Amino acid sequence: MAERAPEKDKPPVAEKAPEKDKPPVAEKAPEKPRPAPLKDPLPTIELILVDQNRRMAVIGGAVVSVGDAVGPRIVAQIEPDFVVLREPSGALVRVSIRGK
Repeated sequence: MAERAPEKDKPPVAEKAPEKDKPPVAEKAPEKPRPAPLKDPLPTIELILVDQNRRMAVIGGAVVSVGDAVGPRIVAQIEPDFVVLREPSGALVRVSIRGK
């Protein structure tokens, strides 16, 4: 049996990845327009109570907590100086306490 001599004259060939293996180029989704705020006037924040265990506010004469409805809006956050309301469109509106 004859042995094959190693091929020294041929340069090594680099293998190319097939085109189909390339990841697809991500296309940017068109930006959605910002939702329009409600035309209803913002409610008046009369009082805010924040302590270790609870966060409450008096809005339009009613005592509310996070998750409560104030007209068509929902209380999303209560802080010492402001309340954040979520509108039906999903937009967040920051309302400062009266007099500040």
